[in-house]
Amino acid sequence: MNYSISQLIEIYETELSTLIQPSNPSGRMRLSTISIPVKGQTVTLSNQQFRIESVERFMDFKPTSSIDDLLSDEDKKIIHELEAEGDTPIDNDGEFDDDPYPDPDQLSGGEWDIGGEGDQINMNDHPAGFMENDSDVKWKDANAGDDKETTIAYYRPFHSAGMAFGIYYKRNGLKLKTRLIFEFCRQRGYQVTRQQVYLIAKIMTQFHEIYHHKVESIASRIEVVSRKPIYLGGFSNWYKRTRGLALCYEETFANCYAYQKTMQVLKPFLPVTALHNMMVFWFNAQPTPYRNALQLIQNKTNLWRFKENQFFEIILNKFFPGDPRYGKQHSKVWSMFTHGSHPYINTNSNVYFIV
Repeated sequence: MNYSISQLIEIYETELSTLIQPSNPSGRMRLSTISIPVKGQTVTLSNQQFRIESVERFMDFKPTSSIDDLLSDEDKKIIHELEAEGDTPIDNDGEFDDDPYPDPDQLSGGEWDIGGEGDQINMNDHPAGFMENDSDVKWKDANAGDDKETTIAYYRPFHSAGMAFGIYYKRNGLKLKTRLIFEFCRQRGYQVTRQQVYLIAKIMTQFHEIYHHKVESIASRIEVVSRKPIYLGGFSNWYKRTRGLALCYEETFANCYAYQKTMQVLKPFLPVTALHNMMVFWFNAQPTPYRNALQLIQNKTNLWRFKENQFFEIILNKFFPGDPRYGKQHSKVWSMFTHGSHPYINTNSNVYFIV
C-alpha cells in the first residue's frame, strides 16, 4: 500500500510522535494546523519573513532530449531577468543564515559530548581526484567566516512544518549563484549561456536540498523501529551543535550528492570537465563543512557513501551510549539499508520561490 506524503505526515503526528515522546504530549507541534502555503503568503524561515512569489510542482529530473524540459515556468522568468540585467543586477541580496532546520523544534536531543574520536570522520584518507582550484572568482564574504552563508534555498522538514514542508528557493540567491558561476565561466573561456549556468545553479541547489530531505526520510524510518526522536533529537540536534564546523557532516554529504546527481542530469548537455570545474569552484567558495565535499567527490567512485554510513552510525550511537553494538566501527551494516533514505517527496509535492 502506497501512502501519500500527507497521509504519512498524519501518521507521524497522530501515532509515531506519541510513541517517540509519550511523556510530553503538550510539547508536540500540531502539524495538522499548518496549511500548504500559497502564492503571496508570508512565511517565516530562520526568524526572517519572506513572500512566496511562486508555487510549482517538484521537478523530478529525468533523462531528456532538450534542456528546456528541465526548466519550470518560474525558472524561465528568472532566466529572462538575468539576461535582461546582464552584468548589472537590479537586486541587492543580503547575508542570511543557511539552515535546513528553519522551523522551531519541539523535541531536543540529550546533552551529547560531541567531538570525540568516535565522532570524527576522516575526509582526507583518499586523494581527491579530478579537481581544480585556481580561480579568483569568489562570492560575497567567501571563506570569511564559517558561521554565515548566502542563502540559496531552505529545506523545511515535515517533522516541524507539516504540509508546508519542502524546498524554498530564494530567487535572488539563485540569481547570485548564477552570476558568480557565469563570471567563473567567462574567466575560463567556457562558451555557455546564462540559461545553461542558471540550470546548473538550480539543479545543484535542488539536489543539495533534496539530500536534507533524504536525511529526514531515513531518520523517519529509523524512528519507526527505534521509537526514538532520531530526526529532531538526532540529526537536527547534531546540525545545530556543529553548525559551521567540519563536524557538520550533513552539509558535506549534501554537496557530494548534489555533485553526483547534477553530473548525471547535465553531462548530456555540457562538457564534463567544465561542469565539474563549475561545481568545484562553487564548493570551494563555501564554508568548511560544504567545502569538505571536495575531498570526497571522486571520478567514478562513491567514496562519500562510505563516509555517510559512518555519519548515520554516529547519530544512532548517541541514542545507545555505551552499547558496543553501535559505533562508527559498525558502519558497514548501513550498506544493507539500500533504500533507507529514499525520499518521500515526489512530483505531487510543492516547491516555493520566495523573495
